[in-house]
Amino acid sequence: MGTCYIGVAGPDSEIGICRDSIEQIERRPGDAIWYGRGTKGYEVRQRHFNNFIDSDHEWLLLLDHDMVYAPDTLTRLMAHGVVYVSGYYLQRRYHPMLPVWFKPNNDGASDWVWPMEPFLDEPESGRLHELGASGWGCVLIHRTVVEAVRARILKGQWDVLEDGMDVWPYDLTVVMAALREGDLDTLRRELCPLRGQYDRQPIGSDIRYPFYARAAGYPLFGDPDVRPGHLINYPLGENDFSQQDAGMRAAVQEQAQEATARGRAMWAERMRLLYG
Repeated sequence: MGTCYIGVAGPDSEIGICRDSIEQIERRPGDAIWYGRGTKGYEVRQRHFNNFIDSDHEWLLLLDHDMVYAPDTLTRLMAHGVVYVSGYYLQRRYHPMLPVWFKPNNDGASDWVWPMEPFLDEPESGRLHELGASGWGCVLIHRTVVEAVRARILKGQWDVLEDGMDVWPYDLTVVMAALREGDLDTLRRELCPLRGQYDRQPIGSDIRYPFYARAAGYPLFGDPDVRPGHLINYPLGENDFSQQDAGMRAAVQEQAQEATARGRAMWAERMRLLYG
């Protein structure tokens, strides 16, 4: 199975109950925990990616410092035999309470719609669910995924980065050479619209990375039975979401669907205008 690099992201301060739960995660000989601290989460996680690739470990488990984990978290995730899998937990917010999962919305790099729709249904226990995106707080990634995404998609960009995703990642050296040579075919291939728009809200790295991983051929799966708690004033678990009254759940579902439909209509119109 190979050993696991366990990378924890957080600031200088630590929360005792969270640190204790991370230390109590079951590990095998060779598995190692590394605590990354910084003011920007994406920089800390990128350091973990780089350190992982430079190591001899085969697996990368990314965790957040402000979450409470069960001792069998790593054991359960690795038991599925898939190379990219997330636990199930809630975003760190009270109103509204939302899971970190998003539904898959494409069958490949050339067949997709934007934006992704939140996964608001209660996931069936006992099986994996294919996802479009999840958070960084409890995700297991095999080395082959990281290497493939870097080689096939990112073309030198960071693994963990907030991005407008207006165009696909491109090789700037190739683009500049094509400009000098007037090579329009290469420019069309390299500068390909993705979202095709700029706006005030960049796409979070936790949505960006799984999208690119899927484009490289590696879908993300979610285990609904690995359920860490996100600490606000208490460990926020998925039961807090599922036990809301029916009216609140219906209102959140309606708002999410309306926002998704509105965003997709704007994106489709932008694509129509770009391509004439």
